[in-house]
Amino acid sequence: QQQQQHLHQQQQHQMQASATSEPLAEERLPRGHTDPLHDFFVLGGPCREVPTNVSCPEVFVVGMAPAALASASAPGGGGTSNSSGGAGSSAAGAAGGAATAAVNGECRCIGEAPEPPALTPLPSHLATDYATCDAEHFAPEWRTFRELLRTAPGDPGLDASVVSLADVIVRRHAWRAVDWVARSLRLMGTCSLPYIVFEGVRNDARFMPLMHFVLNSTDPLWMKWGSWLGFCWPGYTAALYFRARGLDAIGHTEDAIENLKLAKSMSGPCHELDILDPHVWLISSLDVEFNLMRLQSIAEDGRPVFAHTERPTGWAPYRSFGQSFPTKAQLAQAYVWSALRQNTLYRHYYRAAAAACPAEAARAPPSLALLAWPPVFSAFVAPQLFRLWGEAVRLIVFHLGMWGADNHWEKCRECREKLEPRIAKEQALLQDSIPLRKDNPMLINWENEDGPTRFTSMDLVAAVHRAFHSSDDFDDAGVLLCSSHLWMCLTIRMITEKPMLISDLANPNAGRPLDMNYRWYTKTAMSTINLGASNLKTLVLRDELLRAVLPTKGCTNDMDAETSRGEVECYDGSWEMPSFVPFGAQPSLYISARWQPEVALASARGPFLAMREGSAGKFSKTVRGQFFFQTFKDISRFANLDVTFLMFERTRLSFEDMARYRAAISFPGITNAKRVPHDLYIMEIPLYFPSKQLFSAALAKTGYYAAVPCDNGPWRREAARDAVPPLCSWLRTAFQLELSSFYRLPHMFFFDSSADLARRLAGASDQELRMASRAMHHVSEQRIDDDLAFWQNAILAMSCASGRLGASAQASVPEPAHASASDPRCLFGIRSEDGAACCAIDCGACEERRCLDLPLGPEDCCPSRLVSAGHSCALHHAPCALPPHASDNAAEEAASSTCEGDLELCHPDVLQYSVHLDHRLKLFPPASVGSAT
Repeated sequence: QQQQQHLHQQQQHQMQASATSEPLAEERLPRGHTDPLHDFFVLGGPCREVPTNVSCPEVFVVGMAPAALASASAPGGGGTSNSSGGAGSSAAGAAGGAATAAVNGECRCIGEAPEPPALTPLPSHLATDYATCDAEHFAPEWRTFRELLRTAPGDPGLDASVVSLADVIVRRHAWRAVDWVARSLRLMGTCSLPYIVFEGVRNDARFMPLMHFVLNSTDPLWMKWGSWLGFCWPGYTAALYFRARGLDAIGHTEDAIENLKLAKSMSGPCHELDILDPHVWLISSLDVEFNLMRLQSIAEDGRPVFAHTERPTGWAPYRSFGQSFPTKAQLAQAYVWSALRQNTLYRHYYRAAAAACPAEAARAPPSLALLAWPPVFSAFVAPQLFRLWGEAVRLIVFHLGMWGADNHWEKCRECREKLEPRIAKEQALLQDSIPLRKDNPMLINWENEDGPTRFTSMDLVAAVHRAFHSSDDFDDAGVLLCSSHLWMCLTIRMITEKPMLISDLANPNAGRPLDMNYRWYTKTAMSTINLGASNLKTLVLRDELLRAVLPTKGCTNDMDAETSRGEVECYDGSWEMPSFVPFGAQPSLYISARWQPEVALASARGPFLAMREGSAGKFSKTVRGQFFFQTFKDISRFANLDVTFLMFERTRLSFEDMARYRAAISFPGITNAKRVPHDLYIMEIPLYFPSKQLFSAALAKTGYYAAVPCDNGPWRREAARDAVPPLCSWLRTAFQLELSSFYRLPHMFFFDSSADLARRLAGASDQELRMASRAMHHVSEQRIDDDLAFWQNAILAMSCASGRLGASAQASVPEPAHASASDPRCLFGIRSEDGAACCAIDCGACEERRCLDLPLGPEDCCPSRLVSAGHSCALHHAPCALPPHASDNAAEEAASSTCEGDLELCHPDVLQYSVHLDHRLKLFPPASVGSAT
């Protein structure tokens, strides 16, 4: 917001001009304007003798020695100024340095910009045009610039030809670019909206950049706005980036920062206009943001962006989260290890409890009850039961809401057929007691307009209690399975003493009654789900490592937050959980359809299937998502690819229909906990998914992440060990994706942009797709076997614990490593450069440099203070002091240990793909496997 406010101040004149004139007059910087790079090349380089005139208004350099820019900052080179006040103060020095370095080189002219093309007929201006800016209605300088980037020897950021032409392009199109950004800002308030419809834009009197995406190329409005057809905003973004590199090289770092800020703004406030293709312009939008972070060094919340081990020494492309931010990536890896380790301990716990059951209990099918709301959620539980015990399983079913017709059970019609005969005869008591909404009888009508009073949570408790305690079959059940929203299952927990296995896959808060007390829900969740007390009464099971160990939004259970900051979102209970919740792979056993390569591979051009995202996290409905898929739609049409866009259609395909497509594309709008990728994976259909780089950048400008700049809201305690680090911008989503189950599925195809997706679809061979599908099948079989073993042990152990089958073993499950009172290896803090101190993650860095200025303060962030305080990490968590030779002692200890004791001993495949440490997946099928899928 501060950045955009600053930009607003700079652009007031331009915004006023754009409001009164359409199209904007072609204004230029005044002749004679001093510019650092212009003076560097023109006054000191081979262009110094070339007069600019009407026929040659702009010049740029070719053939200058690559060392010219680098030598400008050397002694005598003149590149010492760091001010943003123009180039006059350093022009002479810069000229002298350039004259020495640029012995060779020549000067070339760029003529006047051509007039906008005659728009009869209108030119094509699909996204493909703007990805390359190669169409005839673009000025030649865009093609020249693109060609220079392609042919530049070595680093193009130090190539004088590239930098000098970038400077010319930036100055020539400066007013157009500023106007572009000002018009883009009209969408600023829409970034966080989950759904937006661009209606009425044709009636808008002013051009907006979104017109390139919502108007087709034959729309008559382009007769009015034709002057915008020749503006190449991806090329201008690249020119700003390389100009910034040149400015930084000659000592104008503040000017470089301003150029990068403008480059970042070119893609719009939601980054919806980001079609910057590294294959064409050699940079990505994250390259711009990464180097802007490097030059600014401090994030929006006052913390350092880079720890001392991460700080780049110069301009660098963004490679990956692990390569560019190794300290933060190590923290994410530590959370992964801690989650897998804790999951392993729980598996040991239930396995031991099951082994203590009488032998006859293990042989007999269990007696179970199931409550599902909505009824289709039973599909997340029932297939496991039928896989383990077949039709012999003794199962009684209760449900809230109408059972539903066959079309409501599209996920698992077989589940409906198998479960319907098992519905409890007491179900009628629930149907008569709980009012349902007329518009959707799957949902509870809390308003109860037809009744005398509202229907409350206590009314719900009474209705379910009456149905349960009227049923002899329920009384005989050893375990109650609950497949619903977490608040519902926790409410049911109050009704019965039976052991409960809760399948918590959906939004935990959806459908909650208006009268439910937030604080009650939060406290109940904390106490009920915490298995540290070593009982077998309640097991909550999730399908996501990220949700098992980290909340997706921060929240504190410290009641001080209420008194100091008022009622905050913490108490809505959305993500308030203990320090760990067990999780499984939860493969989509409700799907029996499998990919049909003999049909799907009939044509190399498709058909391909772009999936809907499901009920939540709809990226395709957000501003950026709509622009992404519109761009991909244009490019795929241009590339003659046959793509079905389900998010744009009302068609509902069965899984059997989906299995006939050549490949599927999934782009959710949330970092975790979506069933669609898991559904496609078990179908073994080749799956295209956004790379971590694309995904983190895209989600950073949608929903919660667009509304809240940094994860440092009022819910976060100072110096807390809350699991969400206080990161800003796309670093937040990048951190979460390191833990997300989406990237724990091997053999997917990743794409970096809409253009890259089209390239990969067009280039994938039949053999590649077949091999990926076979490998997905091989991995799924292992995940299914491992998951079913856990379900069997958990249900048997809980049945025994009910007292009907004998006593079960009791054991203690320790706190997870990330919630331990000590951290002797500083896994969950930031280690100082000398290894003597472990600073809190909230510090952002652990070094004496600037530690006094950090928001958290010197007592937590200055290594010398931590060492002086003497709080050993062997007994405390960060901030603490590491004992001398801590790493040596740790290595000696780990030498006789296992992966469970030290993550350094874990195989990378286990950390990347497994759900616990005892199970390493075999990622590829044996070579002897035939060609059939």
